Amino acid sequence: MSSAPRPSRRVPSGAAPAAASSSAFDDSASAARSRANHSSRVRPAPSRFSLNDQFATTRKEYEFGFDDASTVASGSVKGVDLDDAVVVGRELTPAGSAVGPVNRDYYELLCLERGANLTPEQVEAASRRLSHVLAVDGQSPRLQGQAGFYLGQVHAAAEALSNSSRRLGYDLSGPHEADDDSDEVTIHELIANPAEDEVSYKARLEEQYLLLAQEEAKPQSGLGVLVDASSIFDPRQDSGHHGSGLEAMDFAIMRSHSTAIPAARERVQHAAQSVYDFFNDENGKGESGQVVRVSNPKVTVKGTAHGLLDNAFKLAPVLLDRYQVPGPSYHSKSHIDQLLESRFLPAVEVNLRQEVSWREQHSSHHHPQADLILEQELALLPHLSTTTRVGHSVHLSDDKNDEPLNIEFSVRNRLGSHGGHGDHGGHDGHGGSSDKIPRLGVALHQKVGENTAFLIADAGNWKIWPKDAASSEKSSGIPLTNGFHHPPTVEVGYSFGRNDELGMQHGHALTKHHERGLIALDSDIDKAESNSSWTISAGLTPGNAATYLRYGFDLFTSYLPGTRNKTKSSRIGGLRAEIELAGTAQKDFYLAFRALKAIGRFSKAGLEVGLSPANLYLSFYWSRLGQRISLPFLMAGGQRSKSLGMKLLFWSTVFPFAAFAAWEMYTQKRKKDKLLAQSLASAARQRELIQEYVAKTRVEADEVTAVLATGVEPRQDEERQKGGLVILSAKYGVRDAPPDEVADVTIAVAALVDGGKLVIPKGLRKGKLLGFWDPAPTSPKVLRVRYLWQGKEGVVEVSGKEPLRLP
Repeated sequence: MSSAPRPSRRVPSGAAPAAASSSAFDDSASAARSRANHSSRVRPAPSRFSLNDQFATTRKEYEFGFDDASTVASGSVKGVDLDDAVVVGRELTPAGSAVGPVNRDYYELLCLERGANLTPEQVEAASRRLSHVLAVDGQSPRLQGQAGFYLGQVHAAAEALSNSSRRLGYDLSGPHEADDDSDEVTIHELIANPAEDEVSYKARLEEQYLLLAQEEAKPQSGLGVLVDASSIFDPRQDSGHHGSGLEAMDFAIMRSHSTAIPAARERVQHAAQSVYDFFNDENGKGESGQVVRVSNPKVTVKGTAHGLLDNAFKLAPVLLDRYQVPGPSYHSKSHIDQLLESRFLPAVEVNLRQEVSWREQHSSHHHPQADLILEQELALLPHLSTTTRVGHSVHLSDDKNDEPLNIEFSVRNRLGSHGGHGDHGGHDGHGGSSDKIPRLGVALHQKVGENTAFLIADAGNWKIWPKDAASSEKSSGIPLTNGFHHPPTVEVGYSFGRNDELGMQHGHALTKHHERGLIALDSDIDKAESNSSWTISAGLTPGNAATYLRYGFDLFTSYLPGTRNKTKSSRIGGLRAEIELAGTAQKDFYLAFRALKAIGRFSKAGLEVGLSPANLYLSFYWSRLGQRISLPFLMAGGQRSKSLGMKLLFWSTVFPFAAFAAWEMYTQKRKKDKLLAQSLASAARQRELIQEYVAKTRVEADEVTAVLATGVEPRQDEERQKGGLVILSAKYGVRDAPPDEVADVTIAVAALVDGGKLVIPKGLRKGKLLGFWDPAPTSPKVLRVRYLWQGKEGVVEVSGKEPLRLP
């Protein structure tokens, strides 16, 4: 016996009497100049056609530089002619079909991203924007009912998404969203039988709970064990062990827990408001009139321990090597001498983070960026010390749409008596009176387009020319880092294709040690929005200079069956690979190649090969929900790494990556076979379903366009007058497609402009956004937008579920 269907979580559409038009992608230069001169805003309401007069966006009406080949009067809707259509009530429906309302969820209605990062402030701002563009009071009597219908849906969506508990119930009540980047509609969605494809309620409940809980509590743990495997490939090498085989050399464990403290927010806000009013009192009444907003204070407790399982003499070249194997957060180089002496070294630190904002947020889609971030860190072990970090965003121009310059400043102070270990020892080069001087750090970073430029300066231990700066290199013949010397350093770099997750604003302070290797790639793979990413930097310190390059790219990707355009939106599976290279003027270097694959929803597996003049490593990695396990193997060490044999190179580099690639191709083949087996409907039935779906979405888009135009026009006119963001044209459809497969969505895109910015978050199907219609449901599509900003015209194009940010 079949179970009763769950209540629908989708937003039903209203009715509409006509179909919206579509247009080709190409815009002529003359048309562009014409728009820039006198048509850089939506046409006035009196000159628009009504729906009964075949509302259409033609070249005559909008001067896009092309002819509309698919208006209601002259064209067809993907094979559904108007002669075969009947009007039922106020809805255009193909004859003999059972086309229901267009389905879109609340996230698509408000154009908000899914997930735990969504804040009530973003929901409220999106609701306010739609209330303005719907402009119920400004609509003609014929359209007021339709505008009121959509406004009611907006209010219902805002009420459901603004509360985390109601949002959890809403997310669980509907079909599971696909994790890929494709914007194509599957046959199962056209059949509209989601019960067959629903993931179990229990599994989805667990997933949503984990995603929502990540914002309030983030436990993380890590375990790493370094294994010596060099004797397997070279039995003659003196490993210090009895016989040949695998021997553990050291281990490291880490556990951290972050939690927010909502109960303290009110007191913090009161104190912050008082301080702000004191420094910004313009009327002498002790009040500034500006509301200060604060986040929930967040406390992070982190504990690590590093232990040696082999003799310190053998492990010193490994610990001092510039290349560091993947694993939990090891101690900084300043503590290595203490670790080598004690063989076991724990560390405990407590971090308090507070964000403060007072400027107006000008976009409902961007994550609200704090104006001031404060971090206070207390290290309890191995030495008692405090570190204060301050981050502040400064607008260099009066235009608040410009990206701010982000500044970070850190001060580290040693507390208590000064011992003879670590960075505060008494021997020359890393001790003396320099430990009494606070260690200072400064960092600057700013977005340049979609990329980020950064500069980092660290005062170190204020010693420029230590007497033992090169002693280890001269004695061993192997270039190693000097673990006991921290001279002043300056680093400048540029990062692009990485979604700008740098800086204290995103919880990754540049003035503190940050993760690299597979752990950093693990974090990047969740946020990657492009097929490749680059980070390049150069550093300078007294007596030495260094360069650093990190390049990430997709590898062994495949595409959905039947896909015509091989774009990222149609890609399934694949690995994320990365190459990292660093070198110094002292002829020291390291090279690393790593690959990581997502397994299921939360798990990832990867491997890494690292080569330096001192050692060769092969590392395996596994993570799930912040729990990480690293297993690096030392394949060759010392002079042996300089004369690598073919057998060693095969087992440490070629074989692991070949096996990893074979596994990936096997899983992709199984996935493709499964997708092909799920094609249950006949070709004729599929064509019929597609025709009905296109007609349905096109009908609703025409209705919404007529409603939105009333509210969009004055907003775009205001943007044009102040040199803000004006949408000249927007086309959505298959690349290089005929006109009937391209939808004109200019008004719909213009309705998304909020405070001079436009953001369509990653993961939304653009064909489901309010005012859009889907001309080719089963094909990958692109959105091409021509816009005017500060008097300059630009063009941007995104595909699939990729995000769009303007300017």
